[in-house]
Amino acid sequence: MVLALDAADPGLVRELASSGQMPAIAGLLRDGAALDTRAPAGVFVSANWPTLFTATAPDRHRYLCWEEIAGGTYEHRLTDPKWVTGTPFWERLSDAGCRVAVLDVPHSIVRPVNGVMLAEWGCHDRHFGTASWPSELAQQLTARHGAHFGSTEPPGFDQFAPCDYVHRAGHVRTATENEELFRALCDGIDRKRAASLELLDAGGWDLFLSVLGESHCAGHQLWHLHDPGHRHHDPALAARLHGDPVREVYRRLDGVVAAHLERLGPEDTVYVAMPHGMTAHNDGTHLFDYLLARLEWGLDEPGGLGGFTRAAGEAARLVPRPLRGAALRSAAPLLRARTGNAPPADPPPRAERRWFATPNNTVVGAVRLNLAGREPNGRIHPDDRREVLDWLAERLTELVNVDTGGRVVRACTIVDDVYRRTPDDALGDLFVEWERSAPIERVWSPAVGTVAVPYGHWRQGDHVREGLLLARGPGIAPGPRPGTYRTEDLGATFSAAAGVELPDADGRPIASVLPGAGPAPAATRRAPRAARVRARLAGRLARAARRRVPPWARRPDPGIDGVRADLAVATARARNAQSDLAVTVPRIDRLDRLAAVGTTMAWLAHADVPSGALVSVVLPTRDRRALLEAAIASVQEQSYPHWELLVVDDGSADDTPAFLQRLDDPRIRTFRAEGGGVCAARNVALDAARGELVAYLDDDNRMDPHWLKAVVLTFAGFPDARACYGARVIDDEGRLFHGTTAGTAWVHFDPWDAEAVRADNRVDMNAIAHRRSDARFDADLAYYGDWDLLLQLTAGDPPVEVPAVAAYYRTDVPGRMSSTLAPEEIDREYRRVREKLSVE
Repeated sequence: MVLALDAADPGLVRELASSGQMPAIAGLLRDGAALDTRAPAGVFVSANWPTLFTATAPDRHRYLCWEEIAGGTYEHRLTDPKWVTGTPFWERLSDAGCRVAVLDVPHSIVRPVNGVMLAEWGCHDRHFGTASWPSELAQQLTARHGAHFGSTEPPGFDQFAPCDYVHRAGHVRTATENEELFRALCDGIDRKRAASLELLDAGGWDLFLSVLGESHCAGHQLWHLHDPGHRHHDPALAARLHGDPVREVYRRLDGVVAAHLERLGPEDTVYVAMPHGMTAHNDGTHLFDYLLARLEWGLDEPGGLGGFTRAAGEAARLVPRPLRGAALRSAAPLLRARTGNAPPADPPPRAERRWFATPNNTVVGAVRLNLAGREPNGRIHPDDRREVLDWLAERLTELVNVDTGGRVVRACTIVDDVYRRTPDDALGDLFVEWERSAPIERVWSPAVGTVAVPYGHWRQGDHVREGLLLARGPGIAPGPRPGTYRTEDLGATFSAAAGVELPDADGRPIASVLPGAGPAPAATRRAPRAARVRARLAGRLARAARRRVPPWARRPDPGIDGVRADLAVATARARNAQSDLAVTVPRIDRLDRLAAVGTTMAWLAHADVPSGALVSVVLPTRDRRALLEAAIASVQEQSYPHWELLVVDDGSADDTPAFLQRLDDPRIRTFRAEGGGVCAARNVALDAARGELVAYLDDDNRMDPHWLKAVVLTFAGFPDARACYGARVIDDEGRLFHGTTAGTAWVHFDPWDAEAVRADNRVDMNAIAHRRSDARFDADLAYYGDWDLLLQLTAGDPPVEVPAVAAYYRTDVPGRMSSTLAPEEIDREYRRVREKLSVE
């Protein structure tokens, strides 16, 4: 079992545990293993979770931020988890036969798994809206436990978290709105606890992974009420919210952890992860691009800055570089008296600049060079790349926070030293780590003068890289582990604990916290002083040797450089074109299929089809008298007249039997079953069918008037075919996929994919037709009976795809199988069908 407290701050968690306010976590710290983790450098705000669940570094999975500048271009674009390159470890486990339950992992996509999956039901980050596998699971959990505020559709960019918008009418929240948000967080914890425990109690999981997102929301929105040093701290409001709302959220989350731990046995392994933490939202991202533009302007107009700034610059050159920042910061009192708050001019377009800020969320700034051979209008020669980045790092670390006299930038990191680069990646070239001890709104240095931009966002807290992992299980020795581990190691560890090693992963399983690991490793001793001296001397000698290499030996051939630059540009453009093509081709294919459906339907209305083959239409029903009449009428309206309709009443208790007795159509035959289920009822009809061909209709749907004509034509044109399928028109796409009304219909007509159909049902019963055969429904199935029959009918040959509408499907009918069967029953049926396939 893996429980994650998303963005819960490890320092605060340890403090609350030591004071007895988080007893479940305190027990894990006492009886289990504890190790420090660190999120990916520079991009840990958005890239952290994909790094964890793919066990690959951001330069491989390539999801860096919810927005980016497309590599090798100046194009700004939004991203989403579909951009993640790599397979989540739970899908690897599912493919290996493990039963998995995955709840609310941020930036994940719901796909069919051997078990259950829920996304964006109660988590912090949203992209597509709430979804689940099975599809009706999310709606069932909401019906039983209430709607989590995390399922609220936010306005505007749906990448933003719902907690940014709920209970906020103005730009920032009022005291009353903060109270309402706090209550929503507490309610959300209760709902998530109930939903998570319900699925955990279903039992039989090889992996149970549940992420609690309320700590994330509380950190962003309420950190100012937790941190007395925060500039917006309001002790009176904090007192109204149990003294400290963030601590209270953490205490409640500890109760959720305790409830889950109570369900475990002595042979179970549990991990509690806090992949990154939280602190006050103090950074300079909102003014970063203005700073970069001013640095560049200072190069082009060296006399443009004020006399005081120019004099300070000349004086700074006399100060040794290691002391220069401190010397400039000592001038802060004088700066406060001389600087104003005038907003800077807007930066020029990216194509005209030497460098620009590239989106990187908020905590760490990122600079992208306008590099010749990579960007279309590159202004920095590739040979100068490192020197330019060093120059930028020096200038940025000289910045002074005018209001505090402190630093603005703590450190700069050249990205090439951290990640593997490709010309088309969206990474910056320089990461800029902000000094986050105070707000950054007015900055100064001799290279930029004064840049003043107030922070205007409503978030009060933001992330830190530091994380924590707790582990307890058979053979896992208690106690702290030495060192710091990477986020990608966590995904590899969770997978290995479930018995599956991940292929081609960057992360490595943390051996000391795997089941059966044995004694905890001893703390690493520091190397003796003599060894440290030898290591330093070896480094100096190596650097001296490199300096002795003549410059011409390191200078690359200009002709080869030009070819490489041209090749890099061509490669980047080809990859961008390939990416666009990968999105466009499926859309074109779908439009082609829809066009074929439209053309075929127009032709069918006028086609003359001889009344040769008899078609038997199978229609089971139970207690749906009002719907049944419309379904029967849709068969009677068929343009192909040679059919029989077999209606099986599966033990109705309403007036269905009386209605069926009144039917006066010799083509309709009725049967009575005794509540054995829809599959058994269909078998009754199949055993009595006289037709050469068989089609199906459910009592809550309607058949298209020309469907039987299309079926007869298909089997006449394909004499060796056993089965065919057509399209269905669904009344509401949003209700089908997300449980919320979208108001737009949707045509379901996917191309045949044998492997995909073996993994999950892709064709609806109402769109299937086949020649009469010995194939029958499995009476032990209710939800997956149509899938099981389709697999029988297509075991030898693929079905014929018929570009015609078979039926009109309704999603607003109460009592549908997908909304009444329990998730564990649906999962049981799924495994039954899959077991049949494995036997075959």
